[in-house]
Amino acid sequence: GSLVALRAGGGFGDGVGNARSVSAFYAAVLDGRAGISRRSVDTFRARQCSGQDPILGAPSSFGLGWQCNVDLPTGGRRFGPSDAVFGHGGAGGQLGFGDADNDIAVGFVRSHLSHASTLPTQLVEATYAALGLS
Repeated sequence: GSLVALRAGGGFGDGVGNARSVSAFYAAVLDGRAGISRRSVDTFRARQCSGQDPILGAPSSFGLGWQCNVDLPTGGRRFGPSDAVFGHGGAGGQLGFGDADNDIAVGFVRSHLSHASTLPTQLVEATYAALGLS
């Protein structure tokens, strides 16, 4: 039944995961354990389009399947100071990304939805600051 499917997991692409699994996914992509070469990561994260998302009403930028970094109207950048990031935001402020220049993998998962929170941006900024990379 459904419990078997939940236990099998889908690398959080199934909507079931925690911050550890999200960051572990991006870490595996960055270090090659996911079977994806660094050259492929660079290809995937190359910006293909950017602009105002007509559905979300927010700035957006995409590579091939992943979001790229953007400046946010509330200040800061979605995935920290680096332009070498690839990731994706989720409903209510969740996010996960990998930073190819700094070998950082981040996962942030909330226990509730919040569409107006700056907490994800603040946590990303604090992570980079703690590592001396801001």
